[in-house]
Amino acid sequence: MKQRVKTVISFMLMMVLLFSVAMPVQAKSNGDIIKRKTTVKELKAGSRAKGENTSTETWNEEKNRWVYTYNYTIYKIKIPADGYITVTNYNYKNDDNDLYLFDDLSKAKSNVGVYYPEGRIYTFNGRKTENFPVAKGTYYIYSYRIGSYNFKYAFKAVSPKGDNYCAANAKTLKAKKKVIISTPRNYNYDRWYKIKLTSSKRISFTFEDMLISAENASNSPSFDLYDSEKNHISLVHDSGFRYEPISKLAKGTYYIRVNTGVWANSNYSLYRLSWK
Repeated sequence: MKQRVKTVISFMLMMVLLFSVAMPVQAKSNGDIIKRKTTVKELKAGSRAKGENTSTETWNEEKNRWVYTYNYTIYKIKIPADGYITVTNYNYKNDDNDLYLFDDLSKAKSNVGVYYPEGRIYTFNGRKTENFPVAKGTYYIYSYRIGSYNFKYAFKAVSPKGDNYCAANAKTLKAKKKVIISTPRNYNYDRWYKIKLTSSKRISFTFEDMLISAENASNSPSFDLYDSEKNHISLVHDSGFRYEPISKLAKGTYYIRVNTGVWANSNYSLYRLSWK
């Protein structure tokens, strides 16, 4: 009897084991599987990046999930000094035209295939040519576009440093002389300039926000005009990036205060200022 019981139990255990092997339990779906594969290439200023990003999606029967695989090329750019870059995006007319700029490679790698990814410091989109202020260092840029794409960048050195942070240290700005004010992170303090008029006259300022297009120029620019007694002088928006005092200015010295670090509530700004 005991022997028969043992035989039956053994047979039942064997059947349970065989059944569990033959009919595995399906894994419950708790999210898609994302696979990111990246290649990092160095891109020199003036060279044209020509690449192709790919994405595939497959159904994993065993895991009962969709598997998305992204293959992206990330371009490394080395900035030799403080200044700004000008990026030319040859796919700017496409819907998926975004170029993402990072200063951290791990963040760039972990976000390929993500629209408006976290960790990016800027997004180039909507225009063929765009500028952005950068400090000396290494940056990473890639196209969000799936398929072929190409872009290039140029670099111009502009020191963000200066002691003209107050009216007493204002730098003289001569008529028709252009000054570029590039303020990457940690340099977002005011810049002061002074102009001298030898006679009473009407003047105008060109204050270009190099991060936007002229048609998006603000009616309230990020600079102020003062007389020698530090009285504020109102400006009117003429057109584009052109601004004028509301009336003719008398002979004397005037001060311009450029308020940096206000673009999109960030610490970045890039301006070109001149007057005539």
